[in-house]
Amino acid sequence: MCRVNLLKLLHMHSPHLNKKMNKKRAPMPPPNATPEEIGEFWDTHSLADYWDETNEVDFQVNLKPNYNLVPVEREIAEQIKAHATKQGISAEKLVNFWLREKLKGRITKK
Repeated sequence: MCRVNLLKLLHMHSPHLNKKMNKKRAPMPPPNATPEEIGEFWDTHSLADYWDETNEVDFQVNLKPNYNLVPVEREIAEQIKAHATKQGISAEKLVNFWLREKLKGRITKK
């Protein structure tokens, strides 16, 4: 794998970026800023203006879904969707609610 310093590459090919990065900019939130403060800052600022303050990082991502798919007959699925729509919730939430309630009933009866 080849790693390239993206910032240097951008500077070589985009002279206007150099001017943009040298302009006066607000300081980034301090390390002890709350998530709300950080969110408010990035809602009104562009990462492009702070690219020179970024660091290369390595991380892993777990792409395994945290749910299981269970086949449901089409007619039942359509009834679930209709019922969920009437309730104003997703079919997924409705099914999970029903299953949770059903499992609670079985546990308490034992």
